[in-house]
Amino acid sequence: MPFYLKKHKIKKFVINSILISLSVQILIAPIIIFNFNMLSYNFLISSIIATPIFAGIMIFGIASFVLGPICFPILQILLDSLIFISKFISNLPLSKLVIPTPNLISIISYYIVCIAILFSKSKLVFRIIKDREKITNILKRLVVVLLIICITVKFVPILKNTDLRIFFIDVGQGDSSLIITPKNKVILIDGGGSPNENYDVGKSTLVPYLLDRGITKVDYMMISHFDNDHVGGLMYVLKSLKVKNILISKQFKESKEYKEFIELVNKKKTRIITVKQGDVIKIERDINFNILCPTPKLEFDDLNNNSIVAKMTYKSFSILFTGDIEKEAENKMLKKYNQATLKSTVLKIAHHGSKTSTIQEFINIVNPKITLIGVGKNNNFGHPNGEVLARIKNVGAKIYRTDENGEIMLRVDRNGKMWIDKMLN
Repeated sequence: MPFYLKKHKIKKFVINSILISLSVQILIAPIIIFNFNMLSYNFLISSIIATPIFAGIMIFGIASFVLGPICFPILQILLDSLIFISKFISNLPLSKLVIPTPNLISIISYYIVCIAILFSKSKLVFRIIKDREKITNILKRLVVVLLIICITVKFVPILKNTDLRIFFIDVGQGDSSLIITPKNKVILIDGGGSPNENYDVGKSTLVPYLLDRGITKVDYMMISHFDNDHVGGLMYVLKSLKVKNILISKQFKESKEYKEFIELVNKKKTRIITVKQGDVIKIERDINFNILCPTPKLEFDDLNNNSIVAKMTYKSFSILFTGDIEKEAENKMLKKYNQATLKSTVLKIAHHGSKTSTIQEFINIVNPKITLIGVGKNNNFGHPNGEVLARIKNVGAKIYRTDENGEIMLRVDRNGKMWIDKMLN
C-alpha cells in the first residue's frame, strides 16, 4: 500500500476516534454532571492515545487463545501502558471541571437542542418535509425559547431573592452552616468531619450539597476551631471549589488538622484572615460578624474553649455561633459582655449539646428564640445532654437538631421577620 494511503487511513482513524469520543461525551455529559458534578476534557487526549492500545489488547487477547503464553508479555506491556496513560492523564492540571447540578428543565432543553441540531442536518427530514426554510426557522425559534427558559430558571430566583438565608446542614456528628446573603455572598462556617478514614464528609455530603444549590464559590469560610468534626469536610471543599477568604483564630497548638489545612491553603494561595476578640468582619450592608472570642492572648489550653465565637447581625435579626466552647469560656464571656452584646435571635448550641457547655446563666443572657444543635443520630457521646435540653426549655426557646430534623433552613427578610423550615418532621 502506498505511503500516502497509509497516512490517509491513520489520519481518518484518529479523526474518527476523536469524533466518536466527542459524540459520546456530548450525549452523556448532562447525566455525568447531574450525578457527579464533574466533567473532564481529557477524554480527547485519552481517546487518541488509548484507542490504538486498547485495539492491540483486543487483538493479542484473541490471539492468545491460539498462540498461548507467547502473547502474554506483549499483553502485559500494553496493559501497563494503558494504566500509565490513564493515571498520567487524570493527574493533568485542571483535568476535572466542577459544575453545579443542572435542573431538570436544563437537561431536557439540552437534549431537545441536540435533537433539533440533528434534525436540521438530516437530509431525510427535508426529503419528507419539503419546506427546508420553514423547518429551519421553527428549529431556531425552539432553541431561542429553550435558552430563554433556561436563563430564566437559572437567574430569576437569584434576582428576586432579597432575604438572608441560613442553612444548618446535617453532617452527622459535627457542625456546618451555610449562609447566603441578600446580595448572594456565600459564607460557610465549619464543615463537619468523620472519624472514619474511609468516609469523607466533604466529598460525599458537603460539596454535593453546595453544587446542588449552584454554589461553586465561597466568599468566606470560617473555621471555629480545628477539631475534625468541624474542619474535616472543609478540606475537600477547598480542593474542589474557589474559596476567597478563610477566617481562623490564633492557635494555641498546631494540631494535625491545622497543619494539613494550612498546607493546602498555601498551595491554593487562598487569603487567610486571623480574627480575634473585638474584630468586625463586614460582609455587606447591614450584615456583620462581630468576633467575641478568642482573645488575642489565648486564655485556654484546649481547642474547644479557644473556638471562634461570632455574632452575625442583620437588621433586627442576630445569630450567635459558638463553636465548641465549654462552661469556662462561657463564664469568661459573661464577665466580659453585657446582655445587649450577647442577646441573639438564634443560638447555635455549643459542642453539640454536651453537658460541659450551655450553662443556664449563659443561655439566660443570650435568651434566644431558636436554638440549633448539630448532632449525629444515635451518637456515642450522649449528645445532646438531657440537662442541656432542659436549660434551653427553661428560657422558652425552640429546639431544632439535625439528628431529628435533618437540614434546618432559616429565612429572614429585610424587616427581620423570620421563617424556619426543616427537612424532617
